[in-house]
Amino acid sequence: MEKTYSRAFKEAYVILRYLDKEEYRKIPRLTIRTIKKNMDLEYEYEINENFELDEQDMMPETRALLYNIYRDYLADEEEREEINKNQKNERIKNEKIKQKKYDPSILFEDKEKSKVIIPEPLQATINKDKDETNNHSLPVEIQATDEGVFIRIVNKIKKILKIK
Repeated sequence: MEKTYSRAFKEAYVILRYLDKEEYRKIPRLTIRTIKKNMDLEYEYEINENFELDEQDMMPETRALLYNIYRDYLADEEEREEINKNQKNERIKNEKIKQKKYDPSILFEDKEKSKVIIPEPLQATINKDKDETNNHSLPVEIQATDEGVFIRIVNKIKKILKIK
């Protein structure tokens, strides 16, 4: 297992040991065993009792792990619903950001704006070089079909299997 995650398991285990017995018992034994099994035994992590949990120095992976444990095992039903609602809203927000960022019309629009303008004498040289390299290429026959890619693949498979 990657060192980062094994250290996060160690940090989470140390923090979970500070829970009172009643809360600790809410976490399934299998989850605790998995954390113990995957934690880095050589990594030393200590809690500073002068700080609250959210002020503790810990890895982001540890925070995520503890967040999931809290959501799944320690939160009451009302809190769990609120957390799930917030996570769903966050996913929707992130998806909208991705859609804006990777919108094809914007991607191609940016390329048009960033085209390099080549001076006319240099452009003539480039075109001349292109013409010289194109003279040495083999002719390629391109067939225009109305079939989609999927239909062509299916037809090839049928041809191989000799199905009509």
